[in-house]
Amino acid sequence: MAVRSLIAEGSADGVDSLYNPDVELVAYLPGEVTHAHGRQDAARSLGSWHGTPAAIASWEVQDFAGEDGRLLGADIDVEFLPSGSDTALRRRHYLILNSEGLIDRHTIFPARPYRHSPPSGEPGPRLEAVLSRATSRVLVGGGYSGSYIEKVVPDGGPPVVIKYLTPESDWHAQSTNGAGREALLFLGGTLDQLPAGVSHAVLAAEPYGSGWAVISRDLTDHLLARPADLATIRSYLSGLRDMHLMAGEPRQDAALATLAERWGLWWPTTLAAQFHDPDTQPKQVARGWDILDQVVPEDVGAVVRQVAYAPDPVIGALEEYGRCLLHGDAHLGNVARDASGFVLLDWGLATTGPPAVEAAWLANFAQQYTCSVDEILTAVGDLWGLGRDSRALKLALVGQASSVIPALTSAAVDYPDPAHRRFTQTKLAWWVAAVRSGADVLP
Repeated sequence: MAVRSLIAEGSADGVDSLYNPDVELVAYLPGEVTHAHGRQDAARSLGSWHGTPAAIASWEVQDFAGEDGRLLGADIDVEFLPSGSDTALRRRHYLILNSEGLIDRHTIFPARPYRHSPPSGEPGPRLEAVLSRATSRVLVGGGYSGSYIEKVVPDGGPPVVIKYLTPESDWHAQSTNGAGREALLFLGGTLDQLPAGVSHAVLAAEPYGSGWAVISRDLTDHLLARPADLATIRSYLSGLRDMHLMAGEPRQDAALATLAERWGLWWPTTLAAQFHDPDTQPKQVARGWDILDQVVPEDVGAVVRQVAYAPDPVIGALEEYGRCLLHGDAHLGNVARDASGFVLLDWGLATTGPPAVEAAWLANFAQQYTCSVDEILTAVGDLWGLGRDSRALKLALVGQASSVIPALTSAAVDYPDPAHRRFTQTKLAWWVAAVRSGADVLP
């Protein structure tokens, strides 16, 4: 109860039994960043955000214990209604405990409040036809972007997934000039040009409210099993290669993100534009930039900043290798498999650029493979003609590192699960080596 009072109400009662005397509290909230040190300073900061007790709407806790059963950390997700307000707030609290069970580090990020209905809008004829026959409508989450997604079961028909793409709620779209990107790629025919063995799931797209509604097949039961073995990944890489080659080059589609927009999603200028908004991911990555020099070697941090603040030379050098259609977020979590082959889901970050950029993004998902990332890149070399020491792949890895490394640093320090912190630190070490290996080809 003391933890609940501390977090939900900012109550300092029992703070001595919760906080280590030298506790560090860090909060990246909409419009403000707070660093507090020591019990009383931390408690004052919490109290200043609440003022009066709040009504808790939801309280979810994931505990992390050691082999001896001792609690090592907790991830607390709380949504509450401040007294006198009709606007809910949601916060993620990461608590890291010491050997005495006291909180050593308390990190707080915002999150968008849970939505229980779609954004307002007038359904078009295709959406109306689905919703009018709905026997079930279930929210299935919106991922990191903030979009609203629901699963709908029409009477007498297979279930479908409806994604509501509204610019005010989708920060990925805001930041990459991609409002309705998936809808536009479908309506413009790009997705229907995919080669045999690679397809999309979109059934229809039409205007909705301030944005778009995209209706897709529900492929939940066909999602690619993870972690995947090397044989499966090689088959998938072959499909991506065919997609990259399908339309020749240069590939220019107004709906596609530029390379600067795609990499720039986690660059400081983009994050600054999100400073007052409640999405979790921009705040976590902003925290990563702030502690970059504490986590990675100085020479690597310098390269990361060089690319993020002056990207044109690297992008220009990479685009010498041509431009094609890139999915932009082709990790295995966005892949299903049916009788026709691989089905790529969620085209919201589709990008134009050389194939090496797609390979570099796949290198960030070691947790999705039973083999090593280096084995994945060896397969890329075999199938795409991009050797591990090729200039194109080195440039793409360094460019990708300019966003991936800051995105990983906060989790390596702040996340309350020690196993997750260790795994993230291993990923960071791989990226540090990739930056050092590729620094010699930077223009």
